[in-house]
Amino acid sequence: MNVATKDEIRKLLEYLDPQNKGHVNFQEFCKKIRPDMLECDENGNPKIVPYMSPSVEIHHRIKKNIEYTRQKENEFRQSLRPKQPPPRMNEYLNIIV
Repeated sequence: MNVATKDEIRKLLEYLDPQNKGHVNFQEFCKKIRPDMLECDENGNPKIVPYMSPSVEIHHRIKKNIEYTRQKENEFRQSLRPKQPPPRMNEYLNIIV
């Protein structure tokens, strides 16, 4: 019983052995396959910056986008406003006696 398909096995082997040497030593294997591989890259740097703690990088990125966000918000608000008021109908014509 195979757990992985042939395509998945091929992708794993390409990931483990990008130079296509045909073998991988234990250190190379452990560098690629590790418990924190979803959270950190191969160098140990976090892939995801947590937003729970203050971050200078996030603060500067948000600060740079404030003007752009305000501009897009104003464009959106303008698109919701009617360009001309709808024509008034003569309400008295709709009365059936």
